[in-house]
Amino acid sequence: MSEFTFDVALANRLKIAMTRNGITDAADINWLTEGDNIAQVRRVRLGHAEIITPDHIIDCDANPHIPDGWSVEEHQKGGAFHWNAANVALH
Repeated sequence: MSEFTFDVALANRLKIAMTRNGITDAADINWLTEGDNIAQVRRVRLGHAEIITPDHIIDCDANPHIPDGWSVEEHQKGGAFHWNAANVALH
């Protein structure tokens, strides 16, 4: 295995790519360098792993939070709501 060289030009390409993708917090870089996190990212690049976005499910059967001094006239339970921003509009 050849020795890895991280020169100024490569560091600059990484900085530009991170900025382009909205990664501007040093905490993200610190996380990437901890443990085997960067190896896990490499597994995705090699096709040995994939990133799956979890479903966001809202439990509409849960009792609503009621602040002190407030009341709820009616709460109709609605089961599980699978959040999909494409299906929701503000009115």
